Amino acid sequence: VRLLTSGIFFPHRRFEDAIGSVGELARMGISPELDIIGDPAGDPEYAEKLSRLIAELNVRERIHLLGRISEQELIRRYHANDIFLYPHHLQSDGLAPFEALATGMPVIGSRSAGAHEILTDGETGLLINPKDPAGVARAVKKLLDSPALYQKLSQKGASFVRANFSWQRYTDGIL
Repeated sequence: VRLLTSGIFFPHRRFEDAIGSVGELARMGISPELDIIGDPAGDPEYAEKLSRLIAELNVRERIHLLGRISEQELIRRYHANDIFLYPHHLQSDGLAPFEALATGMPVIGSRSAGAHEILTDGETGLLINPKDPAGVARAVKKLLDSPALYQKLSQKGASFVRANFSWQRYTDGIL
């Protein structure tokens, strides 16, 4: 399974939960790969902490730190990966999970990220408790074990974004 997450490197992104889920999934007999898109220059100490965690968990060959990428490459990654992870903690809403949904990629998001107020658990995404790598892994396994649920989240998530998110709708709401 190919997992994706993104954001400028800051502790509230909780990339360590995504990284930890890779170790958990491997222990379950699943072969995960995780792409992390983001600029480590935002918080070099946090980036170093993540590098140490990757080494400690012995998942270096499964984790791909991609740094900053072009918009074209971002779109390619949304289409090339299977599940988007949004384990952010105490962060307001973000664009990335909805971009992922728009491409048909199911989203697993934290209940402490602002996106949880928009996602509907089991309908447009799967919600997990914050700071819970094992919970991320269980949600990934749930999607792998249920192709029907994966397809439902993919279709309903994409339809939801297309019906509710647009620049026109956003500007109309602001006005």
